[in-house]
Amino acid sequence: MTHSPTTCRPDSPGASPPRRSRLMAACLTAPAPRGAWHELPCGYVLSAEDRILDPRLQRWFAARAGAVVTELPSSHLSPLSHPGEVAAAISATLERAGGSANRSEADPPEEWIEAPRD
Repeated sequence: MTHSPTTCRPDSPGASPPRRSRLMAACLTAPAPRGAWHELPCGYVLSAEDRILDPRLQRWFAARAGAVVTELPSSHLSPLSHPGEVAAAISATLERAGGSANRSEADPPEEWIEAPRD
């Protein structure tokens, strides 16, 4: 994977070199439980200039989930190129679900959160 200089600047928050990891076979063979998107309010950030995941397919995903769509003029890396807009879309979805973007008891325990690497 390469980062486009127009969508991911080295000084961008969260910019990092791509990482590769092993995929466990169980991830591909284990049955998945019913998705929470069936019952909860959903949001979808659609990257209109995505050349990896066709925007028409993204629209279908969002419609199937009944999601409120935020469309950005972005490539596949919209969280890196438009972090403010993506964060606002996530916050709006949380508010529709009756939550907030602030830390709460629903957050994972601190030991689950990976420490930043130097």
